[in-house]
Amino acid sequence: MNEDLGKQIRVHRTGIFRYWPLFLMAFLLLTIAAILSGAALKNGNNSDALIVAIIFILLASIPSFIGWYYSTNKAELYEAGFVYTTRRSIKKVLWSEIKYVYTFNMQVNVNGIPTAPQYRFAIRTEDDMIVRFSPRLTDIRELGAIFLNVAQQRNLPIIVGVPYRFGSPEPERTKMLDI
Repeated sequence: MNEDLGKQIRVHRTGIFRYWPLFLMAFLLLTIAAILSGAALKNGNNSDALIVAIIFILLASIPSFIGWYYSTNKAELYEAGFVYTTRRSIKKVLWSEIKYVYTFNMQVNVNGIPTAPQYRFAIRTEDDMIVRFSPRLTDIRELGAIFLNVAQQRNLPIIVGVPYRFGSPEPERTKMLDI
C-alpha cells in the first residue's frame, strides 16, 4: 500500500493499554452490574435492581467505547513521507508536501503538583491540510523531533503554538527553533 514512500523507518501508535483508566472504570461498572443482577436473581423478581444493572452496563459501554475509539491512532514514518491513521481517516503525506511544522509543549500544575509534560505536534501541507498527532502516541517526543529535523533540513518554518488561526490559513508569526 505504501511502497511509493520507500522503506518504513518507524511506527508510533497509541496502545489500548494507554487507556487503562477507562477500561478499569468500565470493569468496575460491570462488576456493580453483576452484583446487582445477582442480587435481583437471588431475591426473586426484583425488576428495579435489574433496571439499575442494565443502566450500569450501558454506562460501562461509554468508557469502553472511548478507549477503543482512541486507541487506533498510528503514525508510520517512511523514507519519503508518513502515513497517519486514525479512526476517521488515513492521511498520506510526502516530506516535500509539508509547508509548516507546529510544536506545542506544555506542563500543567494541579494543586501545586506538576504533571507530566504534554508534547503536541502537527504539520500543515501545501494544500492546507492540517495533521495533528495524538499526544498519546508512543515516543511522541521522538516523533516530533523527526518532524522538527525535517523542517530544519528543508528550511521550513517551525511554529510554536496551535496549527490554525481564525480567518487565515497562514500563521501569524513564525519562529525558527534551534534543536
